[in-house]
Amino acid sequence: YYNIFYGISTILDNAGYMQVTPTYNGTSHLDDGIYSKVGSPGVTAWGAHGLILYAPSQTSFTLTFNSDTTARSGDASVTILKLEPSSSQ
Repeated sequence: YYNIFYGISTILDNAGYMQVTPTYNGTSHLDDGIYSKVGSPGVTAWGAHGLILYAPSQTSFTLTFNSDTTARSGDASVTILKLEPSSSQ
């Protein structure tokens, strides 16, 4: 099990949206994605999400960015922590 947290921000040059979709265990997961819409040009679109990922075997974790307008000055951060089972006493 892994605790994964990611945050994304970018300035959209026009009114529009940004969408960030994670892929893991060989599948895209829209339910764990980020979606942000802005109504004016030059506004920051941003979002953050956290999840617990069960990976019974080796897997890749990727984030795919999509937008209907030009984005600039973007920033992304990803934190991945491996969770250890608690020890029984």
